[in-house]
Amino acid sequence: EANSTVTLYATDGISSLGSATADGSGNWSITSATLAEGMHTLTTRATDAAGNISAASSGLALTIDTTAPTFASATVNGNQLVLTYTEATTLDALNSPAAGDFEVQVGGALRTVTGIGIGINATAKTVTLTLATAVSNGQTVTVAYTDHTGGDDLNAIQDVAGNDVASFGAATATNLTPPPPPPQSPPTTPPTTTETVDGVVVERLTVTNPDGSTLQS
Repeated sequence: EANSTVTLYATDGISSLGSATADGSGNWSITSATLAEGMHTLTTRATDAAGNISAASSGLALTIDTTAPTFASATVNGNQLVLTYTEATTLDALNSPAAGDFEVQVGGALRTVTGIGIGINATAKTVTLTLATAVSNGQTVTVAYTDHTGGDDLNAIQDVAGNDVASFGAATATNLTPPPPPPQSPPTTPPTTTETVDGVVVERLTVTNPDGSTLQS
């Protein structure tokens, strides 16, 4: 209602977060008191000049998130290195850091990161890097990350609220790369013998069965 007093209420519907007077078109704006981290549902009520108070508005649900994701662990399998983060909501899958923001060492030697391979999985809270060459089973792998820009920006690992992940030094990645398959044994040729039957040379093949018995043909 035009020129009414609009009051903004916290989730409990009782605690006031601020108030403002609507203009002649009924428009208003309120800068609320600071909200704590977490989920909130805000409502408003309007009071006209006669003191009549309206019913509460529909609730506006919102989440206050000022905590950045934290690095939890890393695994590597072949040329795919996966970083896992701890985060209350989700990661930002639309913006990502550059491949050069990561340093991967394999057996103490630098291994180039060619890109953010599969990318950022917002709900799984993972970032997957593609390495220039695959890691072998048993090799020691470490990964480090540097956010080269100060403050929260789009060129970094961040949550959906825009809180940037902090840089971290060399962390060991669990190497899940399977060992190579054992070499194939060359096929064995069953022994053969020859004998002459009615003046004709005959070659006989001897096959040994699993039970130890033999069969000639």
